[in-house]
Amino acid sequence: ILLPKKSYTPWNPQNIERVLRDERKERERQERDEKVSMRTKRLRQIQLMKDSNTNDAAADDDDNDDSGAGSGGAAVVANEDDVPGLKEAKKLMKKKKKKKEMEIE
Repeated sequence: ILLPKKSYTPWNPQNIERVLRDERKERERQERDEKVSMRTKRLRQIQLMKDSNTNDAAADDDDNDDSGAGSGGAAVVANEDDVPGLKEAKKLMKKKKKKKEMEIE
């Protein structure tokens, strides 16, 4: 039997440890990606709520304001530096989008 002498044998203790380590790293990566994805979704929802509240307030101001100098409905946009993890989330979303595009082709 030659299999136990090969470096890729599944019974080799080093290979067992390598597989367990790789599986653990993959689980950690998936958990981290999931956290970033959830954070991005929450930030997007918060921004949408802020935008809708700003637009509602602007509409109310325009209706009640006789001078015509309303707030203009300017939306509050968070700076990437102000929100921790936003840059990483955007990078991750770009990577996922590219990956999906590659799978389609």
